[in-house]
Amino acid sequence: MTSNNYHATPYDPTATGFYFHNYEEYEAKARTHRNDYGEVV
Repeated sequence: MTSNNYHATPYDPTATGFYFHNYEEYEAKARTHRNDYGEVV
């Protein structure tokens, strides 16, 4: 079985993207993802 890797790329140029494997992982990371200024992305 292969695992899909996805990458979320924020529109905010001061934020880096992150990788995730499924929607639940995306939701968990997206809730805590911050830009360089500590703001929610």
